[in-house]
Amino acid sequence: MVVRRLRPIDQDLAKIVEQINSASMEIDEPFTQDCLTEFLADDRNVYLTVHIDGQLAGTLHAIGYLHPAGQRYCTWMRSTPTRRSGDKASRPP
Repeated sequence: MVVRRLRPIDQDLAKIVEQINSASMEIDEPFTQDCLTEFLADDRNVYLTVHIDGQLAGTLHAIGYLHPAGQRYCTWMRSTPTRRSGDKASRPP
């Protein structure tokens, strides 16, 4: 298993976007490379990918923000696992 934090300068973002869009995700609108790059350009945002045997197995993203009281927070959103049914790890227990 390989966990990776995406960066806006990554050369393979188009490939990652293609993998995300072809996976079973919980979002209605497809990703674009431009939108993902814009999200990643803000250092407060984090997008992680998990690959198993070279295949995208899941994603996780977070949005950092500053509360008016001065406390910094990071809100994590777990995306649906991307493995197809029948694969070894199609859903978490």
